[in-house]
Amino acid sequence: MPPPPPGFVLQQSAPPAAADVAEVRWATPTAPEPAPLQLGAQAVGRGVADLIGLPVDLMTGAMNAGISGANLFGADIPQITEPVGGSDWIANTVGSGVEALGADLIDPEQLGLGERILYEASRFGTGALGGAGGLARRAASGLRPAETAIGQMIERYAAPYAGGASRPVIGDTAAGLGSGAAVGAYEGSDLDDTFGPLGTVGAAVLGGIGGSTLADVPGTMRRGAEAARGFTTDTSVPRQSIEDPTVSRRVADHAASFVQGRATDPEAAAQRFGQRLNDARAYGEPVPSADIGSDDIGLIALGRGARHKDSVRFQEADERLANAAQANVVGLKDPAADQSAATRFAQDRPKQIASERDAAALPLLQQAEARGAVVDAAPIAQLIEQKLATAKRPPVRAALTEARRMLNKVGSDELDNTVAGLYEARKAINDVIEGRGENPTGRFAQKELIEVRKALDEAISAGAPEFRDYLDKFRSGSEPLDIFSDSATVARLLEDDPRNVAKRIFGGDTYGTEKQLEEINKVLGSDPDAKRAWKAAVSEVLADKVTGTNTALTGGAPDGPVSIAKLQKVFKQHEKALAEVYSPAEMNALRRAHKMLEPLGNLRRTAVAGSPTEENRQIANSFEAAILFYTNDAIKTGMIMKRIKTMMNLLPATRDLTLESKIGKLVNRMWFDPELFQHLLTRPVAEMEKPSWNAKLNRLLAVGAGARETSEE
Repeated sequence: MPPPPPGFVLQQSAPPAAADVAEVRWATPTAPEPAPLQLGAQAVGRGVADLIGLPVDLMTGAMNAGISGANLFGADIPQITEPVGGSDWIANTVGSGVEALGADLIDPEQLGLGERILYEASRFGTGALGGAGGLARRAASGLRPAETAIGQMIERYAAPYAGGASRPVIGDTAAGLGSGAAVGAYEGSDLDDTFGPLGTVGAAVLGGIGGSTLADVPGTMRRGAEAARGFTTDTSVPRQSIEDPTVSRRVADHAASFVQGRATDPEAAAQRFGQRLNDARAYGEPVPSADIGSDDIGLIALGRGARHKDSVRFQEADERLANAAQANVVGLKDPAADQSAATRFAQDRPKQIASERDAAALPLLQQAEARGAVVDAAPIAQLIEQKLATAKRPPVRAALTEARRMLNKVGSDELDNTVAGLYEARKAINDVIEGRGENPTGRFAQKELIEVRKALDEAISAGAPEFRDYLDKFRSGSEPLDIFSDSATVARLLEDDPRNVAKRIFGGDTYGTEKQLEEINKVLGSDPDAKRAWKAAVSEVLADKVTGTNTALTGGAPDGPVSIAKLQKVFKQHEKALAEVYSPAEMNALRRAHKMLEPLGNLRRTAVAGSPTEENRQIANSFEAAILFYTNDAIKTGMIMKRIKTMMNLLPATRDLTLESKIGKLVNRMWFDPELFQHLLTRPVAEMEKPSWNAKLNRLLAVGAGARETSEE
């Protein structure tokens, strides 16, 4: 009898006789039935390897997809197979170790359909259980905003497990079992050769849905009814124009839940933004974008991510605020005003005051002198003699002696008794008191001489009552002159440019500057031209103080943008002082500039969001480095990357059809739609039933399965 062919065995029911040699038949050997325990253990181990190697598998799948696209455009790059750290590499490494110990491993490709389905179900179920358990532990430790795109993705995947993880973990495991069963059936059929990795992904997703449904039939039916209503259009969602698309109740509810969940205090944020919105519309001002207009740190952080994606639109909104505030401040300037008019008026003002005073007081003095009354000066002379009797200081004695002599008639030792004569004596004594005498030492006798002057006033007024009226009128008329000698600010105005005076008032860190402005107003308040000139000087100094130098930010205007920090400082120190210069309407314009800039200050708050653009750039750089490794040609690599980018731009935007994309579009729209923003913050959101499984995790594992196939081919 001839020997059997390689790989074949003799098929017979009894030993053949020599005469029956021609009837000998040969058949392929039948694989032994795998032990259920070994099959299950190997499937569990493979599921663990799939979970650990998932990140590398996903990256490899993405790179292989890019390589396939590049090869369509003329490149010749081999696919990446069994990458280090991937699930196949982990499984093969562990398997080699097991075989080295003498154990035999089951080849899944040699399994029958039933065993293959059981194997894949156990494998996917293990991966789902492990992934759900890890995410549940992450949720149990407390979810918090992450700074990177990867961290934010992990937070989103862990969200379904917050507040009770057992139900979604069970659902995920059931979904994993369903995915595995579907993948096992798919790969055991002829469809695997037709659809390849994409079919694997589709089978895993559909199987996951089926597994989760069977695990919770009543809940699935209830959620199905709710979902049907959720797909109807929600007419309560505001739309700025007919170009804004309508949204379903489901999208609106999820968007509202998302926004309210990110806000620190949704109700307070809505109220603050609503007040800003009402004020802006009342004054015809631009409305800030909702993120910074809410003053809510959570929404500011959320908006920061949106600003990375649509920086131009946000920057335009910010610039409208800054430009409007700058117009309010710079609009107070008065280029046509003659600022020197303030100095000229201040210099001429003392003469005007003295002239007005004399015009009112001198007629009373003339009446007193014309009365011809006899004034008894003897008591004044006796008062001086009494003080001389006790005074010892030479300057005091000299001043008193001179005052006694002034009481006499001119050229005589006889006391003067006329109103005119004694009034001259009074003026001479007053000059000594004020230090205007020939001997400045008279100031040492001021106390004594003031008493003498007072007694002399009483004596003259007793003889001529008109003299008392004259003194009252003269004193009240002289009070406005005191500020010229007492105020250093007014003294500077008499000698310097009014802008320098204003700069000195507003340029330092001094508080309470309203007193200095009050002094200036006392001097200039009666003349409209001088008042206008001073306001113009203050406005110019104010604009210089609170605006920057980068005029490119204001379209090349003479003044740069207003600094919120500088304006806040000016208001904190000088708000009362500015009210002494500007009218209520002008002060309101300044306050509105301050209010308009307040939201821009929120941009400096330390709310950090990751940059998806930067994350994508890093991924693209890694992919380009991998292609360069295979081509070893920088120019060829650049051409391939350009072709890949062109191909990616031609792909249909299927992502726009997902719930996440629709929610994201609605949230992005709300930043510039005030009514929509307030609607989402205040929209009643019913507590959503926790999902019975994590569909995102199931999809991720499905994609991982498809990615593994690309590295196996």
